[in-house]
Amino acid sequence: MRKLKPAILLAVSVLIFFIEGAYGVARTSEIEEVIVTVQGKGSLRMTPDLVLLNMGVETTAPTAQQAAQENSGIMQVVLDALSSFDIPKDEIKTTWFSLWRKTEYEEGKQVFKGFQVSHTLEVPVTDIARTGEILDAAVKAGVNIVNNVTFSLRDTKEAYQMALLEAMENAHYKVGVLAKAEGLEVKQIKWVTEKQTYGPQYGAQGGGGGEFAIAPFVPGQLKIEAIVEVAFSLYKSL
Repeated sequence: MRKLKPAILLAVSVLIFFIEGAYGVARTSEIEEVIVTVQGKGSLRMTPDLVLLNMGVETTAPTAQQAAQENSGIMQVVLDALSSFDIPKDEIKTTWFSLWRKTEYEEGKQVFKGFQVSHTLEVPVTDIARTGEILDAAVKAGVNIVNNVTFSLRDTKEAYQMALLEAMENAHYKVGVLAKAEGLEVKQIKWVTEKQTYGPQYGAQGGGGGEFAIAPFVPGQLKIEAIVEVAFSLYKSL
């Protein structure tokens, strides 16, 4: 059998060494990727600086024209009453107006009761301490519909951004706990979805004009909440 020369044996040995080394590096650098989705939540409480009053006037008369005229007259008195509280007229807006035939059933028969006009407004109030006083004055002026009283913020952008940052931090914390439990490492964010936010609303229904005082309102704290869904790429070296 013919023997290989020492120089050839050395070259083959070096080649095998490099092949094995390269193969070993390839094996240790293989990566197993896992996608994990978590939900992050962030919230903070703020003191409301805005109240939205949704209220209006409802009138009924034998004719549509009479019902509309009566409603218009009362609404003007209401607007005049609101102007004494320095509420800008251009910030007051109509949210609902309707005119319809009013009927009721009597002894199994539908009986015409006149025409009904309903006109509601959204009135912004920035002096929250006077909310009850303003609503009381409006009721005395002729308001007989109070749909709801909503406490809010004039500018929610900054508060929401803070809640959003907290939500992302919460998502990172959660995925970090999961990764540690499974012996994985967080590589990168694959995608983020913004879910929803919440805020309180306080409402009152019905009511009629009269000589009575509206109870003081308690606005409490407004909760601003942000929710995100984040998909992370996790990996583990094999």
